[in-house]
Amino acid sequence: FIIDDSQSGDPRYDRGGFQEFQGQGFEGDVHFAPRNHPGDATYSFGTLPGGVYDVSATWSAFSNRATNAPYTISGPTLAGGSITVGVNQQVAPNDFSDQGVFWDRLANFVELTAAGPLTITLNGIGANGYVISDGVRADLITDPEISVQAGGGEVNPDDAGALGAF
Repeated sequence: FIIDDSQSGDPRYDRGGFQEFQGQGFEGDVHFAPRNHPGDATYSFGTLPGGVYDVSATWSAFSNRATNAPYTISGPTLAGGSITVGVNQQVAPNDFSDQGVFWDRLANFVELTAAGPLTITLNGIGANGYVISDGVRADLITDPEISVQAGGGEVNPDDAGALGAF
């Protein structure tokens, strides 16, 4: 699931007063805000299936960017509540490449305990430079197909029959 800032009129992205800049970033543009900008660039994924996700972002790096751009990941079924991550946007994303750009993981193993919305916000409050809003993604890495129940007995690791073949 990918949301990009360039999808004009897309209700899943609200630029929150960030200004558009053409010619760089995923799909050819980014939005930017100065330090202490109070508006939120908001990416709303709507209802995602319950499961575990990697949440990533991309941006265009430059020396005037924040070293502490605050991304917040939230949702009513997010295990453990909201997660805020400070990202150094002076350094280009480099965790993996997809669709012609590099991405950085903001958070690994983000669990939605049930189907529900997932929201990612970015603002300039407390940032020490420009913050860049570009693409974000939520990649489902597991489906909640197996449920472990308390009191269901123990599995002995020495019992190959209980574990099956690998």
